[in-house]
Amino acid sequence: MLIQHAIARYLPLSLIDCPFTAQVCVMSMLRTRALSVGPLRAFEATARLLNFSAAAEELSLTQSAVSRQIQGLESDIGQNLFVRHSRSVELTRGGMQLLQVVSQMLAQLDNTVRDI
Repeated sequence: MLIQHAIARYLPLSLIDCPFTAQVCVMSMLRTRALSVGPLRAFEATARLLNFSAAAEELSLTQSAVSRQIQGLESDIGQNLFVRHSRSVELTRGGMQLLQVVSQMLAQLDNTVRDI
């Protein structure tokens, strides 16, 4: 019942009576929410550098903060963006797709802010 109330607050009426499991319904709810720029910046830096620590240093954040932001982004999107190895990371197919869009979007955003 609690999940239905949460879904009702964020989803269009057609999705309130979700015929799937609660987890699928919640994932649908999360995907309708706008993404924050902070986690996208953390993702872009990590994807470009393929290193959480280097991304954290570039962003003046802790490695843990970058990792948490990316985990939150992955949760919002509903899939892993990185394959994590003991000492390295690599992008998944979805991560590669997102990187192409996010890199351009952040560059355009930064250029617009500079021009204001």
